[in-house]
Amino acid sequence: MANIEKLKLTAWVVAGIWFVAQIILMFCHFGPQQGDWGTYIMLAHRCCDAGEWYPMKGDLYSAYIFAPGLVNLLIAEFKLFGTLFFNKMLFLILNVGVLINIFLLAKHFFSERIACISSIIYCALYVNWFIALSANTELPFLFLALSAVSLCVFSGNKVWKFVLAGVLVGLANWIRPLAVIFVACIILYYFVTRRWTWKLSLAGVAMVATVLLIGFSAKRNLGRLCFQSTTSGFNLIMTANDKAFGGVDTRVWQDPNSIAYIENEQQKTCFERDSIRMGRAIA
Repeated sequence: MANIEKLKLTAWVVAGIWFVAQIILMFCHFGPQQGDWGTYIMLAHRCCDAGEWYPMKGDLYSAYIFAPGLVNLLIAEFKLFGTLFFNKMLFLILNVGVLINIFLLAKHFFSERIACISSIIYCALYVNWFIALSANTELPFLFLALSAVSLCVFSGNKVWKFVLAGVLVGLANWIRPLAVIFVACIILYYFVTRRWTWKLSLAGVAMVATVLLIGFSAKRNLGRLCFQSTTSGFNLIMTANDKAFGGVDTRVWQDPNSIAYIENEQQKTCFERDSIRMGRAIA
C-alpha cells in the first residue's frame, strides 16, 4: 500500500514539473513555425485576409486540403484574439486533457499502478514538453479521440455521453483522417466486454451528423463535399514509389519519371490528385 502511495506522489510531482516546464517554454518560444505548422498558420492568415473559412473556393485546385479542422480553429483564434499566442495556452489545456484520459483509461483497463506509470512516462517524454508550443494536428486530434473513447468507456449508459462522443470523433476526423481507428476500438471494446447497447448507435449517428454538417458547410465555398484532409494519396506516394529510400521524399511528385508525377496536375482538383496517387500507391 505504501508503494502505491509513493508512486502516486511521484506521478503528481512529475506531472507538476511537466506542467510548469511547459508554461516556462511557452514564454521562451518566440520563433516562427516551420514545416506543416507554418503551413497551417499561413492558410489561416490567408483565409482571414479573405474573410472566409477553410477551404476557400480557390482551394479546389490546390495540391490538397490540409487539416481543415485545425486551420479553422486557428482562423477562429485570429478572429477572436488577433493573435495565435493563446493557441499555446489552449494546447497546454489539451495536453493536460490527454494526460487525464491516459490515466483514467489505464486505470480502468489495468490498475492504478499502471495508470501512474503511464502518466509518468507520458510526462517524461520530451516531445510532450514541447508539443503545446506548435500549431500541430496531433495534440487536438488525440485529445478529441481519447475523450470520445473515455466517454464511451465511462458512459454510465447516459445518452448525452454517447452523443458527445460521436461529435468529438467527427471533429477529430476533421483534423486528421484517422478517427476511424478509434471508432473500431470503441466497437471492439463493447464487443469484447459484452456491454453492447443500442445507445452506442447514437454515437454513430452524432458522428455522421457532425461529418455531414462539416462537409456541406465546406461545399458552399469549395463546390465539393469536404469533411477531412485529402492528403492520404499524397502521403502514401511519398514512400510507395520506385525511388523510395525509407524516409519521406517530399519532392518525388515533381519528377516526371516517378509514379507520383501527374501530368498537367494544376488542371486537376485536389480530390482527383488524391485519387490518382492513392491508386498508384496501392498498385
